[in-house]
Amino acid sequence: MTVYRKEIISMGMGTNKPIIFNNRKIYIEKIILPAILVFLFIGCFGIKAVDAREMKALKRIATQKIQKPDLPENAKRVDQTVQVDRDIIKHGIDQITSTWNSPKFSSMISDRFYDKSRLNMSMALSSQYNTTLKLESMENIQVLDQYIITNPDGSRVRVSKVSAVARTRSEFEDSSAGKVSSPGTNEIVFEVKEKIK
Repeated sequence: MTVYRKEIISMGMGTNKPIIFNNRKIYIEKIILPAILVFLFIGCFGIKAVDAREMKALKRIATQKIQKPDLPENAKRVDQTVQVDRDIIKHGIDQITSTWNSPKFSSMISDRFYDKSRLNMSMALSSQYNTTLKLESMENIQVLDQYIITNPDGSRVRVSKVSAVARTRSEFEDSSAGKVSSPGTNEIVFEVKEKIK
């Protein structure tokens, strides 16, 4: 029986004690050597993989500055916007929902609305005759633009363009399916005119 004596230094274990193997020298070296090579391989390429994951600097995308629309004659844009009363906006949305799908709806839309006639035609052709629109909630009310017009008689009017998000539900009776209900979210822009002192 041959006894092989080899000193193995255990890395990180803190021992230099010699270990005697009985005809297992080759077997142990076959396991240890490939294991060390695998760890070295992973270590070298693992560091490269970490380097490849560095963050890129964020760069601002250049955009055109939004120009506010021209003001009417004798108008001056306000320095500090004044919030429009929530009840005024709710009243406006209630008027829209009550006249929706009726001939009166057209009078609620500004003449400056893009393609107003096409909207009216589309509603007349595609909506069920008995469809109603109900307001479920109103949120995100914000003043987009605000200016004051001074009239020749000295009276002043504050004009506010206000955006509001309305969550609505349209309902109609179908002859075969019964009551059909569909939720929707709409952003509505109002022009509110208020007399001020």
